[in-house]
Amino acid sequence: EEKVIDRLLASGVGESPEQIIKLSLHLLDEHETKLSALRADARAAMDEIEDGDLITPKSIEDTKAEYRARRKQHLSSQ
Repeated sequence: EEKVIDRLLASGVGESPEQIIKLSLHLLDEHETKLSALRADARAAMDEIEDGDLITPKSIEDTKAEYRARRKQHLSSQ
């Protein structure tokens, strides 16, 4: 762990070990929040399938477009 912190300090990511840890915790929290939202979406989709709701080609294309938009937003926020 110290090697990682030292490497990040040397590359200018942070000014102190505490700042590196704080940033790391923030990023981990952000990641967990996004992962939780994706899991909720997956559960909702599975519930729809189990309830007999059919996935049509149009809805598949809508899902792909939504995924691409989320991915683009995620990449631009990094």
